[in-house]
Amino acid sequence: MEIGLSNHPLFNLNPMEFFKLAKKLEVNRIEIKLDDLRFKNFLLNKKKLDDFNFKLSFHLPVIDVNLGTPHKDLRRSFEKILFNSIFLAKKVNAEIIVCHAGRLNRVYPETLLSKVKNEAIESLKKLFKTSESLGITFTLENDRKAASLSLAGDLNSFQEMLNKIGCKATLDIGHANTFSNPIEFIKNLNHKIINIHIHDNKGDKDEHLPIGKGKINFKEILNSLREIDWNNSLIIEAHNPNDMIKSLNNLRNLIKIL
Repeated sequence: MEIGLSNHPLFNLNPMEFFKLAKKLEVNRIEIKLDDLRFKNFLLNKKKLDDFNFKLSFHLPVIDVNLGTPHKDLRRSFEKILFNSIFLAKKVNAEIIVCHAGRLNRVYPETLLSKVKNEAIESLKKLFKTSESLGITFTLENDRKAASLSLAGDLNSFQEMLNKIGCKATLDIGHANTFSNPIEFIKNLNHKIINIHIHDNKGDKDEHLPIGKGKINFKEILNSLREIDWNNSLIIEAHNPNDMIKSLNNLRNLIKIL
């Protein structure tokens, strides 16, 4: 299994500082959250990227981008943002793309959910086909439980969307834990999972805590992955660099003792 790190808009690090820290921490893969607007110009500087020689994954914008909107004009605008991000991924030779399905805002009636989900699936199919045509692996990420209804949060809805789109999965362990035991996601999705996000919580909400500060049994999760000979990317997600480093050290220690 390969361990990687992800940036976050809240980090008090500019792109160069983040890349230097990742190099110091001896990881080989970086998953870049494009919600962090500081990264776009940095990514277009090929010499700087080549100097670091990281394997790259892209997390498409999600904070202000929502394919779960019932407004068609908005969804088209969001599609454009996501397509442009995919084209940027191609320019910098990113290997994996992570995308969210979106959510139906809680102010809308739940009767809209089926229609909105079908429209989001059509958008995601287009994004998937474009990514694959460019030689980039497109993955859908499971969302967290929240007041607004997720289009791909619980195991059943996530599986349904993966099957209808035809793409692979990024399994977010913390998000899964807000719905049910993440082990159930691993057992059911199996090798559809090619990328995993790692962070902890207590089960009732998405907290992005360091490993060991919540209630998730990461030893059990790693054992489940080994049982299916899973050997892809584990990406540490955190909301500050100190928590990121804590999780990285804890994850490395867990892997050593298994």
